Parts: sequence; C-alpha cells; structure tokens
Amino acid sequence: MEASSEEAVRSRLAQMGYNPVTIAAPASAGRSTAAAKAPPVAAQVTMRPFVVSHLSVRDQAYFWRQLAELARAGIGPYDAFRTLGVRSRNKAMKRAALDVAARVQNGTSVADAMAANGDVFGTDFRMAVLAGETGGFVHEVYDDFATSLEAENKHRMRWRWVGWIYKPSIALSIMTAHFVVKFAHYVPSIQSAAGDTDAQWKAHLLVGWNQYLRETLLFTIPLILLVFIGTPLLLEWLERGPLRATADRVVMSLPVVAQLKRVRVMERFFRMLKRLSAAGVPALAAWDAASESVGNYQVAHKLHSGRSALAAGQGFSSALSLSGTASRSDVDMLATADQTGRVPEMLQHLEDDYAARAESIGKIIRIALIVLLIVANGVLSIYIAMAIAGWYAKIINEVLGWAS
Repeated sequence: MEASSEEAVRSRLAQMGYNPVTIAAPASAGRSTAAAKAPPVAAQVTMRPFVVSHLSVRDQAYFWRQLAELARAGIGPYDAFRTLGVRSRNKAMKRAALDVAARVQNGTSVADAMAANGDVFGTDFRMAVLAGETGGFVHEVYDDFATSLEAENKHRMRWRWVGWIYKPSIALSIMTAHFVVKFAHYVPSIQSAAGDTDAQWKAHLLVGWNQYLRETLLFTIPLILLVFIGTPLLLEWLERGPLRATADRVVMSLPVVAQLKRVRVMERFFRMLKRLSAAGVPALAAWDAASESVGNYQVAHKLHSGRSALAAGQGFSSALSLSGTASRSDVDMLATADQTGRVPEMLQHLEDDYAARAESIGKIIRIALIVLLIVANGVLSIYIAMAIAGWYAKIINEVLGWAS
C-alpha cells in the first residue's frame, strides 16, 4: 500500500477491516508505482442482475448515517457493524449487521460481507463500498449513501402529502362514478318499464339501490383496495423480484417517469465516478464500479458498454459518448475535463447539474398531478350536475318525499 507514513497505512488498513501487527517498507524497490497503485476493483466487477435492499429508505438512511459517523470517528468496521447490529430494532438489519461483523472479523472485506447479505445491502451498496475499501475512502462512501438516502426519504415524504390528497379523491371519484353510471342506465329503464305511480317508482328505485349497494361491496370497494394495496405491492415485487431487469426497461420507456429516473440515476453515477477519480482509482476500474452502482439495470448495461473506450486508452468523455446515456453538452464538458485533468471538479459540476434537474422535474410532476386531479374532478362534477339537472331531479324528489 502506497501512503505517506506508516500511520496512514495503519489507518487505511483499519478501515478495510484489518488489524496490522507490523508495517514495513516493501523489500523490492523496483516495483512500479503504477502497479502499486492499481486496485483490484476491475477484476472483481461483473455485470449481473441487481440485488435490491428490502428495507425501507428511512431504515437504510438511519443505518448508513450511524455507520458514517462511527467510521468518521475512527471506529473499525468490525466494531461499527457489531455496535449497530446489537442495538438495531430492525430484525433484518440486526441479523445482517452482526453477520457482516463476524465475516469481517474472519478476514472478509466489508464489500464481500455485504454481498452475503444482499437482502439488506444491495448491489449498488456493495460496489460502492468495494471501491471505497480499495481507494481508502470507505468512510466517505458511507457518508455519501447516508446523504443520498436521507435526500430520497425527504423526496418521498414530499410526495406523501400528494398521496393524502389523491387517495381520498380517487376513492370518492370511483364511488361517485359508480353511482352516476349505475343510475344513468337504470332510471331510463324503469321509466320505460313502469308507470309513473309512486308505488312503482319507489319499488324500482329500491331495487336499484339494493343493486348499487351489492355492486359497491362486491366490485367498487375491492377495486379501491386493489388500487391502494395491490399497486404498491406489485411495484415492490417488480423492484425486488425476478423481473427487476424488465421493470427497469419499462420504467425507462415511460415518457415523464423515464426522464426523472434517468436524471437521478446519472446523478448517482457522476457522484460515484467523482469519488473514485478523486481517490486515484484507475479510470477503467472507476467506470465499472460507478456503472454498477447506479441502481438501474438498463442504464448500468449502457454505461458498461462504454468501458471499451477506456480499455482502448480513451478518456471518460469517449466512454460516456459511446454509452449514449448523456447529452452532447455533458460529453463535451467531460472532454474538457479529460484535456485539463480536472475530472473530479467537472464530475462535481455534472452531479450538481443533474441534482437540480431532478428537483425541477419532480416539482413539475407534482404540479401536473394536482392539475390532473382538479380537471378530472371538475369533469366528473359537471357530469353529475348535468345529470341531476335532468331526469335525476325526479329521484331527488322521490327521496325527499320518502323523508317527509
């Protein structure tokens, strides 16, 4: 390990899970600097389907923030994971953290120990930690994940209030639409089948009302439950099940959703690539690790296709252009960075730019959903008003007659 002092070597080895007994200069002085610096990331990176953490974003953010603080305080990975495992209230997190601690104690790297607990630590976590261990900045990776997950949790909390408006509104709209459609077809039929006597009207309306209640219990309410309960379960299964790769492709084909997803994925990619480049990790290894840490199979596959440019000795801009995942202006900016050598600084600029884009697109989508809700309810209200103004008035008069 190349470092400025023995203490620096000891600190980095402690972060990687090792407890060195003796530190000495290498016996062979003829070893090349490049070979000494080259980390073994590239040999361990392979494209494969993503394993996604089953924990909630809130629980993940809480765990990684504590892990980042413990690492920043100089506490080794064994003690850090064991401490978090002992006091964690989440059973899955407790089991995984204690298992990671046990594996690290036996000489396994943190990244490989996480890979053995993929239900808690997904592929993107493992690849980032692997790069951090290799580059000696794993505590920054912990902090980066904590910050990202906290931002994601805040983002979902902002969307939660939209759900509070949408769910009651959708339920009311379904109930109302069922009522309107039911009697819009039922009233004309009883007008043609019976006379205008009060007894006949009341009898037919009572039959219609009973049919409406039965349909509500057997159809409308199950439909509402399917929308509110089934849809999130289906999305969660698509995210964490065997169809994850297919689901990622579908998401990236949806017009507005794809734009937001692509911007957020590329923000993560540029952030990880910046971390690796600043730590001196070789370009090809940094690209591979950052590509597989983005969290979307389709985008990761495209980014991975750009590695051939780096393997041929070209810069990051050529790899980004070959992958087809960014605009021409982004490629040009990265080409300037390749020329000037200020790659981490330019990657920081691109990360900030994509973060701003994600926030802007998110606001537009939230406003569009609210407008759509208002328009849909407005159309439904107009339809109901027109129906009531016509032959529904007779139903109201009958109901009022019953009440009196």
